[in-house]
Amino acid sequence: MKTVVASFSLIAFVVILSTSDGFAAMRSEAVIIHPVYEPTSGVYTTQFGGCTISMKISDMGGFTILALPLKGAKTRNVEDVTGVAYLPSDALIFTVSPMYGRPGIYRYDCLAKQVKQLVRPRTINKGYPDGADYFELQDVQGDTVYVYYSSDINATDFERFRSPEYLYKIHSDGSGFRKALE
Repeated sequence: MKTVVASFSLIAFVVILSTSDGFAAMRSEAVIIHPVYEPTSGVYTTQFGGCTISMKISDMGGFTILALPLKGAKTRNVEDVTGVAYLPSDALIFTVSPMYGRPGIYRYDCLAKQVKQLVRPRTINKGYPDGADYFELQDVQGDTVYVYYSSDINATDFERFRSPEYLYKIHSDGSGFRKALE
């Protein structure tokens, strides 16, 4: 049995989700599925079955691919996902790294089966033509999404990265992206 535990408040409600590879995962109410530091494979669904996604580790190793169902039985694969969380509504928030993916903060509408980029990268250069910005989902509290953010992955001190200095927040509709401690 593999367990992923994410607790971000004094009182954490626990949800147990069954995955296709036979293990159960315990998570906080925010249902953080995939923190970057513990890659996970499996099929996940909301408690009421309204939004099913799958994740797998790339054959190249080291990064996670998120498969999202689209209209017409199609699937969109998103490479280098650094975090995924179900929202209380029928939606999903996920973050993507610039190493193998198209960096940013994204929202997936489970009912409409559409992906919208909420925050685009700000730093474009030769090494990262899609953006050098690094995004990592940290928590979801109600309508507020917390992410660790750096404008340049190559200039980031990852020893200090998961600290208040790099913590940002945004509303789940994409508005209000700013430092969390402002």
